[in-house]
Amino acid sequence: MNDKEISEIRRRYRAEKSGISRIRGCYVNEKRTIISEFDQSLGLMSESEAEEVLTLLRKALSGKVGTNLMDIAFSTAQVQSGAEHGLLMTLRESALGDDAAVHAFYEKVIGSLALEGNYMILLCHDSYDVFSYHKDGGRSEDSGEIFRYILCAICPVSMAKPALSYFVRDNCFRNITADSVVAPPALGFLFPAFDNRSTNLYGALYYTRDTSDSHEEFTDAVFRAGKLPMPAAAQQETFRNVLAESVGEACSLPVVRAVRAQICQAVEDHKASKEPEPLTVTPWPGGEIPFLTPFLYDLDGDGQDELIFHLATAAVASQTENVYRYDPETGALAEELIEYPAVTYYANGYAVAQWSHNQGLSDDDFWPYNLYAYSADTQTYELIASVDAWAKARSLQHWEFDFPYPDQIDAEGAGSVYLVTPRGGGTDVLSQTDYHAWLAAFDLTEPIAVAYLPLTAENIAAVGN
Repeated sequence: MNDKEISEIRRRYRAEKSGISRIRGCYVNEKRTIISEFDQSLGLMSESEAEEVLTLLRKALSGKVGTNLMDIAFSTAQVQSGAEHGLLMTLRESALGDDAAVHAFYEKVIGSLALEGNYMILLCHDSYDVFSYHKDGGRSEDSGEIFRYILCAICPVSMAKPALSYFVRDNCFRNITADSVVAPPALGFLFPAFDNRSTNLYGALYYTRDTSDSHEEFTDAVFRAGKLPMPAAAQQETFRNVLAESVGEACSLPVVRAVRAQICQAVEDHKASKEPEPLTVTPWPGGEIPFLTPFLYDLDGDGQDELIFHLATAAVASQTENVYRYDPETGALAEELIEYPAVTYYANGYAVAQWSHNQGLSDDDFWPYNLYAYSADTQTYELIASVDAWAKARSLQHWEFDFPYPDQIDAEGAGSVYLVTPRGGGTDVLSQTDYHAWLAAFDLTEPIAVAYLPLTAENIAAVGN
């Protein structure tokens, strides 16, 4: 599953959008004994309680794909007759109504999961009408598919410390006794997968909060999916160790980024080729890494040149532009900005970084971007806002909003509105006139001409001088 598909399901776990009616689960103590079970309707909970439960479940769909969220693949034999897949299907098809299947699942989790202390197993079932949209932006009257799935979140439970509190109504102090507090999930999963906005019974999405521990004993018991990819933290440590041993004193941040980018490109090419043989990595001829380009310039106006590395020859996901400043106290480079390599810098300290992809609803004349401003306090480029557009001709409905195209905002009839999302804030929908006025306030009139240089020994020597 990709980020967009995961986000589509995650949005179901908000009180105003949720159609989930039933939550099942159990409380497991440190002796691995179920001490209580619950089968409760969200409709019978208070609004705040329901929101807390939905938040816990939503967190099992959070994090970074490939790091916290991993695809689980089932073989054809498992789908046809595998016990693990069969149990998950029973839970799904019965909408958690099969008590024997639910208890079998509890026992499978308890018998395999090595989680310290008490924890709670949360299960929910949902049916999601997956509507398609016509070319004119209108939504089809009937859903193309109903995506029925289960979501599991396993949440540690800890005891809150007793404390002294002041009760205003009674005008007195009282002790608050220790009580159980449910923490965000340590692991969880979605079954089946939601691939290409459709049900995929051959897949599941697995979540782990701790990137150093994939809980393979749990995944083996629940999915029988074989060995998972090495945990992200372990991959990073292994990569660093192997690279340091391979290049010795020549190991540096640019070299690390270059090697990673080359490996990512090789992985992408290998997937596209669909070759059955596993991917292997071989050294570069002559040991040269030719696809970084450095440039020195005082971008932020602090009187000191910054070093820009611009990598645009790798796979799109690995392309990057980095701005570094030299820290005389540590003798090391400190990062000011990291972005996709489509950045325009301005003499007044602003930077506009285009997104790597345009998957929104803008027309062909607009490309979404992030706007940054250099901060002398943090000595970094800080995000001001992310900007996208919504063209009426592309669609009358936007998946991020609960309202149709806002003609009242586009009163001038420009055919597009602009979506400005400030850092840490909600999205503002602006008319074309208001957007141009907002953008003009930053005075982006003096772009800096960045003349990148190939990464050769001569140019590196020139940078050093």
